[in-house]
Amino acid sequence: MEFLVHGEITADTKRVIILLHGFPGISTKQNRDLAPILFEKLGIPTAIVFYPGLSVNPGKFKYTTAYKLVCDFLNQCLAKNKNIKFEIFGHSFGGYISLRLAKDFNSHIEKIFLLSPLLHVISDQLLEELVTKLYRENSQLERHSLEEFYEDHNLFVPGYHPDELKKYLANIKVKLLQSKDDTITPTAVAKEFVKDTTIKYEESWQEHAFTSDRQEVFDKVVEFFA
Repeated sequence: MEFLVHGEITADTKRVIILLHGFPGISTKQNRDLAPILFEKLGIPTAIVFYPGLSVNPGKFKYTTAYKLVCDFLNQCLAKNKNIKFEIFGHSFGGYISLRLAKDFNSHIEKIFLLSPLLHVISDQLLEELVTKLYRENSQLERHSLEEFYEDHNLFVPGYHPDELKKYLANIKVKLLQSKDDTITPTAVAKEFVKDTTIKYEESWQEHAFTSDRQEVFDKVVEFFA
């Protein structure tokens, strides 16, 4: 399964909410609990994009393939109505993808909710730690080598540094909810990122995955997209 859509996207659809999960996003089940709540509360079609190779969508995970899949979905929506506006929720790695979309689909994006987003380029050492942890904790996933991860990551990041991407947020309503004691996407980086921007910044005492109080996430996200 590549996409899960609550509601129907048609030629008359004016707004679509898109949920982009983290890497791997398995502990939060790729935000499958949030999507139906948004649709029920707001009546806006809400879609989750499942990156290949991370439990729901089969295959091997690649950064480049994941981003292409997200872009393909947005283009499918635009093929139905070229005036559709997107409202994006991005958690961790999904937050970084949200910023890339702000560059590549700028005129079509109205809102972005960032949840402890990835705002720094991942070093080879951190990438190795993430990949090792991913496979150790999720033996069911199809594996590929660290060298393949490095090669794909190095193809993925050029031209999309977070500090450069934030200039595309000027005309987009953005909120950043940051885990206060985050060991994966540091709070200090988030605070620096929002300087001299119109991003609404808030901190939470939850952990990076935001699983300890899902109701807080639901309430703040629904309020933002309402």
